[in-house]
Amino acid sequence: MPYSKETIELLSDSPFKQFVLMELERERLYQSFIEIDELDEISRIWLSFSKICAQSLSDVSSIANLLYDRYIDEWTRDKSQIDTDDKRKESLTSKIEDLQEFQMESAILMIIYADIVNKGIFGTPPSNDYCTSFIEGYRILNSISQTYFDSAHPRASSIEEVMLTILLLNQKQQVLHLLEESQYFKEKTTTAQERASYELAQAEFGVSFTAQFFHKLRNDWWWKDSIALYSVYERSLYHLQNAFDIYKKLPEDPELIAKQIEQNLMLTNLAMRNKELIEHYLRLSFEAAKNDNFIASFEYLNLVLGLGNEALEAISANIYQESSNLALKESIIKKESFHTFLHGISMLAAKSSQLNYLINTAKKEDLQLIIKEIEDIVNSPDLNINQNYVSSLPFVYLNYVQEFKIAILENIPYEEAMKRAEQNFTRFFERLEFATSDLASQLIELETKGTKVKQETVLHMLENIQNIKLATYFLPKSEGKLYIVKDIECLEFIANSIQLELFLKDKETNEVLDLIYHAKAHYYSTKALEITQLSNFTRINREWVEKRYSRTFIQGQDIELRLFELARQYLFLNTVIDEIAHGYKIANTDDKTVAENYQTIINHAFNQFAVFDAINNRITDDCTELLKHKAIFATESSDINWKAIEVKKQLADALIDFLEATKNAILGYGANNNNDTYKAATYFNDASKYAKKSNETLQPISHYDETFAQIAKTAYEYSILLMELERKSRASEKLQNLPMDQVFNTLKQLTFLS
Repeated sequence: MPYSKETIELLSDSPFKQFVLMELERERLYQSFIEIDELDEISRIWLSFSKICAQSLSDVSSIANLLYDRYIDEWTRDKSQIDTDDKRKESLTSKIEDLQEFQMESAILMIIYADIVNKGIFGTPPSNDYCTSFIEGYRILNSISQTYFDSAHPRASSIEEVMLTILLLNQKQQVLHLLEESQYFKEKTTTAQERASYELAQAEFGVSFTAQFFHKLRNDWWWKDSIALYSVYERSLYHLQNAFDIYKKLPEDPELIAKQIEQNLMLTNLAMRNKELIEHYLRLSFEAAKNDNFIASFEYLNLVLGLGNEALEAISANIYQESSNLALKESIIKKESFHTFLHGISMLAAKSSQLNYLINTAKKEDLQLIIKEIEDIVNSPDLNINQNYVSSLPFVYLNYVQEFKIAILENIPYEEAMKRAEQNFTRFFERLEFATSDLASQLIELETKGTKVKQETVLHMLENIQNIKLATYFLPKSEGKLYIVKDIECLEFIANSIQLELFLKDKETNEVLDLIYHAKAHYYSTKALEITQLSNFTRINREWVEKRYSRTFIQGQDIELRLFELARQYLFLNTVIDEIAHGYKIANTDDKTVAENYQTIINHAFNQFAVFDAINNRITDDCTELLKHKAIFATESSDINWKAIEVKKQLADALIDFLEATKNAILGYGANNNNDTYKAATYFNDASKYAKKSNETLQPISHYDETFAQIAKTAYEYSILLMELERKSRASEKLQNLPMDQVFNTLKQLTFLS
């Protein structure tokens, strides 16, 4: 079975690492928005990042497809045995259904991100480079939908409604295409109605399925990307506008669809779109505050409040006050009070920074005016919330400026007033430091309990961590702030990593999702390690962080190995055996024309299992990475059998060489059959070297197991046979047949034993 060039290319790097790097790039992007950036600047950066996301999703989808094919092959090949084994049938059914659902989910995400690249976002032009993942995503959806209802293998019932809708959309598109191609119907009302109906169906699919799946996935294995979801609602609005324009031009609209679009669907979509943009700007406001740019944070929060008001106005104007619209309105109002609080705090921080800057140069009247403004902000009812640490901020700032107010009234030197004022922040920093230290101790203790820890415990700790982090972000620039920010962010990354492990403990999943979850866990521990290694402003125990980093890396790489081993087994049974047999048949053909072109034909056959070769190389690289990691981190983790990793590597290396020996041997037969004795001898010589190398690779593990010793012996005997074939080809003697049964058996052992 041929696989795409892209599938082969993705295997040149670790998918586990690719996913970690994508997460790191996302974090880096948000950290770069600490000034007020124009939408066109944000959009340019987001186009590039969306392309990375689309490619990562394409890569992981290709791996899922390999694994899906492997399980379908097992289902088909062993159907009679599976039917008599309920446990195996249940397990295999679950895996096939999970992977089918995952492929659909990854295809939907792929389309979302590719659409951003190809059509632009925030009204800016699209990328100059077309993102082919858009076509690939639709190809996957169409492929699943076409076989979903008539397949003999298990199918995921959870995606049935989506599959039906995709089939309906495809039918509508085909009918529309026929109408628009017809000279008779081209200008008819029927065609316009069909076009409007299709646009409306596209809009509804975006909201009912694409957006809903994204909501589900961002709370599961994907991440909370508000820009992507914003783009889904924006695209839905585009289709609604197209449908509305057509319905308005129709001579009759008896069902008043245009009115429903304008006064219901478009307004609801706008509110949901704004809700996502609010989350985006809120994140940017936090990054700005963290970097002491409180004016930028204030401006971002202005945008947040403006978008919230616009969303509420849209919902209020909706003629259909359905329960979903009321729930949306309630959720926006609920968050609006918190956003208003943050808006006030950012203004407090900005005004206090201004006071601090002007204290030695400004007139008393000007200073008193700033102090009065700060007092008014603090006394606003909007700054009264109940949230640990965060709710203390107004009073900390109020106590800070009170010292300057007293200094102005009593003519106290500003230097002395500054010392007194800063004591208020110092005391609050000490409170935050104590809480941070206590949380670190709790997390370290949790790690020792292992699987006995409840997920709710970690989630509660995460809530406290996030409150401390947010409170610290909106404090003025100081060394104390730097320390707490680094420490609390480090703890947040560690807690998220632990929480993901606990989440996985109780979750039914497949190998591909396992890989993604562990990549996320490793991303969190990588960020924590980055803080402890690169920052001078952290007091978190580095050794503790390194252990978690090491653990998540080992788990992720081990899962990737298992995934590739499963795919390799499938490819061996369905591609490698057939193509080697085909190559050997061509090499010994009586057809003169074929014999003359033996090299091209045989190499073409071998190219059919390029993915198998790539997976073998990936397995050896992953094993090498793990063994290097063990040496660097001096780990003896019980989470992994290190001897088994060593064996996997040796077997994979031996398989690569044994397979190369067989390829060269077959080409040798082809050259000999074409009377090219020099080439034949060269091929057999190379084949013998590869077989000997395979034997040498197996020697270090041959004492572990009698089977390994026997394979090593077979490889050695194979090298002797190939040397004999080289001698005979040089002497123009008749060649004996290659022992293909023994060759296939050895290749199978090397493929399946690890």
